[in-house]
Amino acid sequence: MIWGTCLMLGGPLLWLTINPVDLHNPIAQVFAGENIDLNQFNAQLGPDSNQHAENIAANPYAAA
Repeated sequence: MIWGTCLMLGGPLLWLTINPVDLHNPIAQVFAGENIDLNQFNAQLGPDSNQHAENIAANPYAAA
């Protein structure tokens, strides 16, 4: 039904992309080189938010 509506009325004028915050995302921290075991992940343990920000700032390609 959505494809038919797009053909009749044209495509949507607004697109939305949801992106998680890189500073608090454990997967982005792993890409930045932080040693995090995602199978035994506990957000209360490990580096604090300042260290998260330093990791992303030191490796901007990890956040991309």
